[in-house]
Amino acid sequence: MLSIDEKLSFLQKVSAFKMLTKDECTLLAEMCEEKTYATGDRIFSQGDLGGALYIVVDGRVALEREIRSNTDTVSLSMVEGGAYFGVISLFHEAPRSATATAITDTRILKLDDKDFRTFACNHAELLVEVNHVLCQRLIEAYDKISEITQHDKPRELRNLYDKLDF
Repeated sequence: MLSIDEKLSFLQKVSAFKMLTKDECTLLAEMCEEKTYATGDRIFSQGDLGGALYIVVDGRVALEREIRSNTDTVSLSMVEGGAYFGVISLFHEAPRSATATAITDTRILKLDDKDFRTFACNHAELLVEVNHVLCQRLIEAYDKISEITQHDKPRELRNLYDKLDF
């Protein structure tokens, strides 16, 4: 179990929290709940209610989105120590848009969305940083969509060819 000082030391290295003072980071550390997951454990599933930010202390987490009636998945990203996920649920009360699974034994700090909002009200620079991350992930999602739809073109052409009557 991490002490408050260990949480503080870790959080000060996370990009979103680097601009915070030691006292501010200590307050944030006190709000975070430590969780551990074994390899293969689901942290949350697509469709679950959101409500928390997850900061990876150590280990790796895969984020995947189910597609085509839950018969296939698309890998969205791999999250490692010092990175965080679950950002959308901090601002939008909707079901989780992806499934998070521990790829290795993983330790995280979980920050409740209500605690985050209370804290962020006094720290606009934190909101700017989190918004920056959301924008980066949106661009990555656009790239992923382009990549996926690009692979569908040969299939569409093949279907059109099959319809031709020679």
